[in-house]
Order: sequence, then structure tokens, then C-alpha cells
Amino acid sequence: MLTREQTLVLAAAVALVVVLVAVSTATSLQHSAGKAEPMATPSRWRSSPTPTPSPTPAPTPTPDDSWIQAWRTDLDPNARNPPWIYTDGDTLVVYERKGRSEPDRMRGYSLAGGRPTETWSISPGEALRGLTSSAVVTTHSLIDPKTGEAAPAPWNGTPELVTDNFIITCENHQWPRCSGWDLDDGAASLRWGPVDLPAAYNLTLNPSAMTGDTSTGHVLATFTVPDTNQEQAVFISLADGSVGNVRPTNRDAGIIPAADGWIDLFPDRERATALAPDGTETDSYAVSRSTSSLLLTDSGAPSREQYKRAFTTADTSWASIALTCGLNGQQSTGRGCRLNGVGPVADADRETKTLPAYESGFTPTMGQRYLILSYASDTRPKYVRIIDLQEHRVIPREDPLYGQEAYVTVVSADLLIAVDGSDLVAYTPSG
Repeated sequence: MLTREQTLVLAAAVALVVVLVAVSTATSLQHSAGKAEPMATPSRWRSSPTPTPSPTPAPTPTPDDSWIQAWRTDLDPNARNPPWIYTDGDTLVVYERKGRSEPDRMRGYSLAGGRPTETWSISPGEALRGLTSSAVVTTHSLIDPKTGEAAPAPWNGTPELVTDNFIITCENHQWPRCSGWDLDDGAASLRWGPVDLPAAYNLTLNPSAMTGDTSTGHVLATFTVPDTNQEQAVFISLADGSVGNVRPTNRDAGIIPAADGWIDLFPDRERATALAPDGTETDSYAVSRSTSSLLLTDSGAPSREQYKRAFTTADTSWASIALTCGLNGQQSTGRGCRLNGVGPVADADRETKTLPAYESGFTPTMGQRYLILSYASDTRPKYVRIIDLQEHRVIPREDPLYGQEAYVTVVSADLLIAVDGSDLVAYTPSG
């Protein structure tokens, strides 16, 4: 019969043995696991046509996550410059600019399966100028976006405007001579030109600064006048290349496209002039209401008359989207944003600002559920804000989807692709 003291000693000894066995077993398991699962090493672009996903899994969405990471793949961490990203439908083209010692690389991907699958890779030897549904447009080549097969382009100049079915090329940057080309099934044919433009430096044709369609519309070209360094704008007919009126322009305000022409805002934003598609003045009026609201109709940009009603009487009853943040594009503390007359828009920060569509690089993309605002910036890469039209708030609520230094491409109202460090990351709505 054991005494009380002997019983306590025996129990303690048994407990000690159990602990030692457990520690030994855990150590053995850790050692075995370490042999079976070696630490992964960072990967770079593979020669295989299917890119390798990052070992970091996408975070598990929560009920508050309206947008989530859809996929992530590696970029070349040694590239000296951020790549250019172009998308059209299910086609993604990544143009990696390597620097002087190594040739640039262009890669084509299919997004048809929901993730990027590399379909071709080439070193084009010339700059990428645009992507359409039927061609990757470089300085002097047209490349099949499905196969990467290149064919020589019929022009001698440089593509300055690339749309899905029409291209404008220009040569001689000081005395530009431009031509218009129809693009059909990856082949280009001359529509008009060459046409002489006014003497110019820094000629820029922006595909967002267009009114009408590519058959009968006009595009706004901005340029710097030699000797005076004055900035001016000229209106070019897409139908025949005829050059319309020339007007001075400025960086503080600008000429914005309307559905049937243009609106020229004075630098003080106290007057506005309505212009026909060729730049002819049709009306001029004093502005008594805000000119910094984003106004959209179901078909896109408002008409000249609709802009006038908004700028003179604050009548936006015709608009499907009327978004105003702060005063004259500068958000004030406590003022917030108002969407279609209702405010505030929850979680809008000081960088959620509004301007008329396409002024100063401000570009809206509207879908059924989300409105995406894309901002140009002189101090950092272009950034975006996403507004949930149903919830009446800016999302995500907490951490941003990507870092402040990310280069973001708005593919559509339900797909963003960001170059974030050495990764290419896609974000989509969680639903």
C-alpha cells in the first residue's frame, strides 16, 4: 500500500514522461515536415506559356470586401521601368521596358479562362503604340494579338491616335503631316492624307478627347507653338483629315468633349464657350454654378445644351450620374461627396475629387454597380477610386486594394489590373 507521499511522487514521474514523449514527437514531426516542404524561392517570368502564380494566396474575402484579388502573377523584378499594360476584351499585352542593355519584351496573354495564360512573347524592337481587337500597334508593325505574328505597317510616320478601327499617324514633329488609316481585321488602308497641321511641338492626340464616332467625328489635338511656347488646340476631322479652328488652351481648365461638340472652360471657370465639332463657336455664357461635377448620361458624355443647363442653373435632372466632391475639384473637410443629389458618399477621402469627364486626365468608367474614377497625377502613378452605386460609398472600407505606388489600369467597371512592385495583380468584384 503506497503512502500519500509515494503516490504524489509516482504521479509526477508519469507526467514528466508524457511531456518528454510529446516534445520528442513534435520535434520529429517538424524535422520531417521541413524535409518534405522546402522553402519556396521567388520566381520570375517563365518560358512556359502559362505564368506561375505567386505563392502568396489571395486573402479570404469578408462580408465587407466588395472587391477582391482575382489573380496574381510575377513580373521581372529586374526591369528598370514599370511595364505598360494594354487590354482589349480577353487579350492582355504586357510591354516590359528593360533599359539600354537588354531588349524590350512584349508578351501576349489570354484572359479567357479567368487567369492570364501566356500565348506569345517577342522582342519587337520598337515601341508599343496601342492595342485593338485585331492588332497590336507598334511604331512600324501590326501584330496579331492572338499569335504574336508581326507584319509591316503601311505608314512612314508614328501612330499618334489608335482606336479599334482607325489610326492617325504623323511624321515630322515640328511640321507635322498626318494621315488617317482604316483598320480592318488587322490590316490598315489609307483613308486620307497626308494633311499638313500647324507648326507644332509636343503634338498630342488623345483618344478620350473625341466627339462623334471614328467615321464622322473629330479629335482634339493639342500642341505647343514654336518660339512662343503657347499651348493651342486644333480640331481634326476623322472623316477626311480637314483641320478646323485653332484655339488657345491652358492647363488650369481646358476643352472637354460633349456628345455633339466641345465645351471650352475659361481659366477662371467663370465663363464657358460651346463649340461645334470642328471648333466653331456656337455659344458663350457666364457660369454661375459648379463646373467641377462629373456628369454622365446613359449614353456617355452630355450634350452642349445639357452642360449649359448644369453650369448656369444647376439643372442635372437629365443626368444618370451627377457626382460632386468638394468645391471646384478640391474636397473640403466635412463637405464630402454628393451622388445624384444625395450625400454624403460614405468613406470618400480628400483624393476623391470630381471634374467633367476627360478634363485633365480624369476618366470615369461606369457599370451597373460600380463607378470607377481614374485620376492623372504629376507626383505619382495614376490612381483610382471605386464608388459602389448601390451602397453609396467608396470602397474598400479599410486598406486599399494595392499600394500607393501601384500603376493601375482600369480594364472595365468590374476589372482592375495593377502593377504592384514586381507583381501583376487583378481585382474584381467579389460577387
